[in-house]
Amino acid sequence: MLEIKDISKHCGRKVAIYGGTIWGEIAFDYLIRHGYDIVAVCDLRLFGNAFRDRVIEPPEAVLDHTDAAIVVCATHGFHSMCDYLEEHGIIVAYHMGSIIQKTDFTRVHAWDVYTQDYMMGRYMHFVNEYLELVGGMLEFTQLGISVNSMCNLKCKFCNYAVPYTKNENFDRELQIEQIGKLLDAADRFYKVGVIGGEVFLSSDMHRVVNCLARSNKVDMVEVRTNSTIIPSGENLRCLSQPKVRLVLDDYGELSTERDELIRLCEQKQIDHAVMSSDYWYDFSDFSPQGYSDEEKRKTFRSCMFSSCYVLYDTVLTRCISLYAAALTGKIPNI
Repeated sequence: MLEIKDISKHCGRKVAIYGGTIWGEIAFDYLIRHGYDIVAVCDLRLFGNAFRDRVIEPPEAVLDHTDAAIVVCATHGFHSMCDYLEEHGIIVAYHMGSIIQKTDFTRVHAWDVYTQDYMMGRYMHFVNEYLELVGGMLEFTQLGISVNSMCNLKCKFCNYAVPYTKNENFDRELQIEQIGKLLDAADRFYKVGVIGGEVFLSSDMHRVVNCLARSNKVDMVEVRTNSTIIPSGENLRCLSQPKVRLVLDDYGELSTERDELIRLCEQKQIDHAVMSSDYWYDFSDFSPQGYSDEEKRKTFRSCMFSSCYVLYDTVLTRCISLYAAALTGKIPNI
């Protein structure tokens, strides 16, 4: 297995960053400030995109810099990145744990609501998972709980296929019972998302939020809305709890209540963030690709959602896109 060390253990000044997401940006900014020479920034999916003062290169670019330390800057993609390096003869790579420890996340756009402990724990979970050091702990880095299959928007590429499935408010008693079983079975939940459909179409969604926020096993609860409905009563009050954050999706003119929701959050001191979507993924092609078992494993490990689980009604699924395909008859529901 590839040997993984903290970047603080590297004595040289040349560094290649593997990972072009915000994790890579955090590492890049820190290393530049401390006088390191960044010889390459690489990413399998993002090569060709702009990154700070340069352009992201394809993964093979890191192989051209054998005298540089390769820092793996990713969470969900950590395993697949390390596999790639090992397959190409790299014997040592570095993680960015010490960089996270020295990062002030109040200055990181869109991540300023996360604590340093949370970010460190989440990143190191993937490092330790790769190193097989999790030690029997059952941890969920990301869990979504869908409270309904109802939505007032009809997005063609909806990841949950809501426009194409039966619209219903899920049985809350059964769902709360399933959540209780999950909380009993697992050791830690880094982030749990309360999602729909559209969450505020369920007048009792607060019961799910309260159940999660009161558990000492849950680090953070994110309630996600399409910013078309103003919550009231218990659905509004549950958002003021310390571990709860309201995420406002910004779909432009479709998110008719976005500005009012921002004002309401500021007035009620509700932790919130606005998330803009510049593009959509189309998950609708479920035709056979002819992959071998090994190719399937690699594809799964490289998926950005490979560590995400969703409790849809009372069914816990590893891939909501596949489950949505089963619900709509595109693949067998097994």
